[in-house]
Amino acid sequence: MTNDITEKHLVDEEIQLFLAAAKETIALINEFHSNKELPVEEITQTVIENLEIKKIKAKTISQWFFTSSGPKWHREFSNLNLVRKYMTHMIEKKIIDLQSLLSDTDKYHDLSMDEKLKKSVLITENLVLFPILDCICKNFSMEIDNRELIRAYIDYSTPFKSSTYIKEWHTPLLGFTSDLEYFEFNNDFSVNKFNDDLKNAFNNTESFRFINEYSTEELCESTHVITWKKEFSKKEKLTRDDHTELLYLLIFSLRITNTSDVVAKFSYKRPRKNISYSGNGGTWHFDTSMPHWFATPTDFSNEDLELARETFQRLVELKNGKGFKSLFNVVVNRYLSSLSRHSQEDTVIDLTICLESMLLFGVKDELTFKLRLRGAVLLNNRDPIEIKKLLGQMYDDRSKIVHDGKKLLELRRGNHSEVIHEYRVVTEQIIIAYIKRSKEFSSIHNINDHIDDLCFHCGQQLGS
Repeated sequence: MTNDITEKHLVDEEIQLFLAAAKETIALINEFHSNKELPVEEITQTVIENLEIKKIKAKTISQWFFTSSGPKWHREFSNLNLVRKYMTHMIEKKIIDLQSLLSDTDKYHDLSMDEKLKKSVLITENLVLFPILDCICKNFSMEIDNRELIRAYIDYSTPFKSSTYIKEWHTPLLGFTSDLEYFEFNNDFSVNKFNDDLKNAFNNTESFRFINEYSTEELCESTHVITWKKEFSKKEKLTRDDHTELLYLLIFSLRITNTSDVVAKFSYKRPRKNISYSGNGGTWHFDTSMPHWFATPTDFSNEDLELARETFQRLVELKNGKGFKSLFNVVVNRYLSSLSRHSQEDTVIDLTICLESMLLFGVKDELTFKLRLRGAVLLNNRDPIEIKKLLGQMYDDRSKIVHDGKKLLELRRGNHSEVIHEYRVVTEQIIIAYIKRSKEFSSIHNINDHIDDLCFHCGQQLGS
């Protein structure tokens, strides 16, 4: 990085204005710290290294100290004359596109420069204040070399000058192992080895995170992380569909293609060393945060991941299709929730609702008969008599649980855990069969018509 700072940087007007603004800001900070003393603390830090958890002594400056709830200088710096001069230059010369960065852009051209400066305080923090604080935290000193300060400034200012921005989220996986270092599901999603640097970045941000959704032990044992990385125009706004909904479909695909208990509890924003990003932040995933019970981690081969990729990509294609609404509104949600239930009875109900939403779509009579018959025909690679019996038993158990208040333990004494596993597997196989047939048919209703035609024309005598 040292070689990046040339003489051209040192004489550049923008850089000169920034350095002047930074010098004025540092002088303001100094007014609040006699003898240039900083609140340096010695802490015990948890470090993850080679699947082991260690405790080390480390120096830090309390990061809460630098937030807007802290010292007075943090609130006053944006009104400094040289800071205002620098920001005026950045706006007037259109070095930063302030209009695209503000939430209310309708009346932007009617704003005076003073009003624009007031609205851009958070941007000013990133461009002026945070490069300074980054250097202070790194060196535990307010004596900052200009070249080092310029490097920090370039790091902060570059994203604000671009017409696009990149969103990057990381979701650690539990219950997932693989020999693969990297596997790509589409242009945005991939699974990667979870390295110690990333684990420690997520584990050591307690100051800015109210709840660490993964414990240190969970981060340590996790071997892989799902990475989502996407470039947006600054005019675009990130929506839930861009990441969370698609992540659920990916976890759904990993689970049903390998009968696995893969868990995704929390997605972290890309860690940054810069103070403005130290909090990282993220989002919690209730629907994929816990299976019904924790099994032995599932090992995924390249073949397993290719099948998951095929399923995931097809689901993404179907997501906005009218003929498969129930697949997303009911089946995906119920399947995911079935693995988060605290009672096996609720799991049976969820799995049966998945089957009803597909096999009994639009059906009003002969429910048990059609559920068994269609399921047996659909899974033509398994014994149809066995499938009919299993689906009939599953539907009967569901009815007795819902209408008679029965417990699965009562209904299936001695083998209730094995039975619920069988119910899960057959549900997964039927879901996958519908997803595959969606390439040939435009709706679940059309798939069911085709199944009924097979029963009639092929003369299948499966009985009731």
